[in-house]
Amino acid sequence: MKNLLWIVLAAGVVVGGYVLVTGKSPTEMMGNEDETMQAPAVVDEAGQAAEQSMSTAEEMVDDATGAASDTVNEMVETTEETIEEVVTEVEDAVNEAAEDASDAVNDAVNGLVNTVTE
Repeated sequence: MKNLLWIVLAAGVVVGGYVLVTGKSPTEMMGNEDETMQAPAVVDEAGQAAEQSMSTAEEMVDDATGAASDTVNEMVETTEETIEEVVTEVEDAVNEAAEDASDAVNDAVNGLVNTVTE
């Protein structure tokens, strides 16, 4: 057990000496410096991509809202025009029916008057 302790201690001294002589940090010694340094860049890129996605989504929502609003306005205008046409046609039909009824009453009265005077 004492031998294992001395081996671990010797390995620590060797690693520490190597770090002092070369000036490399433990991360540099392991070769992970590039990956560690790239992590913030990847996070920044992801943040920028998320911002672009949000911007694009907002534009799409604005476009869809505008298109829906335009469609609703067109439908309202078309409905108003159709209602006006129907009202005009109903008024014309009522006026024709009233004229026909008036003519029928006049014809009936004239027929009765002619029958009584004969």
